[in-house]
Amino acid sequence: MINYRNNHDRDDLDIDPSDLFYSLEIVQQPQRARMCGFGDKDRRNITPAPVLKLVAKTKDGKVVTGDALCRQAFMVNADLWLEDEVTERNLVLISSIASTKSPTRAFTYMSEPHASAEHGEHGETELSRENQTDRARRYEGSARGPIDEYEFYHYGEPSDWENLSTPNLVGQTTVGGQSAPDLDGRTTHIWFAFNMLSIRTEGVFKLRFTLCDVMQMNGTTTKILHQVFSDPIYVQSPKKFLGACDNNDLANHLNKYSIRIPSRKDEKPPKE
Repeated sequence: MINYRNNHDRDDLDIDPSDLFYSLEIVQQPQRARMCGFGDKDRRNITPAPVLKLVAKTKDGKVVTGDALCRQAFMVNADLWLEDEVTERNLVLISSIASTKSPTRAFTYMSEPHASAEHGEHGETELSRENQTDRARRYEGSARGPIDEYEFYHYGEPSDWENLSTPNLVGQTTVGGQSAPDLDGRTTHIWFAFNMLSIRTEGVFKLRFTLCDVMQMNGTTTKILHQVFSDPIYVQSPKKFLGACDNNDLANHLNKYSIRIPSRKDEKPPKE
């Protein structure tokens, strides 16, 4: 059982964890990115960096502030989808690989296999691992079913198709929560900042963010509490890229509390 209360004992924090409902609010939406290509060290972060706020409410709609929650309990995962919110783009399938281990430029997209999902109480989803053989057998293409089939990803030994593919979304795809006050300076929330995410290929995508409670795991099964899609992200070639975006006021505010959110001024000037 998670201890959702901190050391400040107050009557208004006397809450039952099973009565809480969770959602994610994207407080800074990603807008664009320069495609990072297939180099191992080539990273071009999505700009501005996506920032999310955890919203917790009781059954009667009362908001539970972050200082009444255990931030270590929550984790958010990001994965990549097309703008239609139906088709995944987490993997790029390399059509051929040269003997020099340098892939050709030709590629197609490929969906990842997923873990099975079972719905629990309050619309939550319980997730369990499948072995790699079963997951590879279930793979049928890039199209996905309804987005309410919430699923999480677990990897085993690479199958043949994995050996011919590479992640399209690279960087830190899973982050833990960090506590900090809101702009008002009085209300504490739990925040999730994705400051190191890059996309390899050009196109229009969306990020899907999945909130999990890692302290309510039952063996290899955990619960998904909420999922939300970002606004469209325009990934452009180097010649078309419009440049990094400025952070909003909230992101700049969170930077003061050691929540690292890159800004445009952090970019290195071009070499002459």
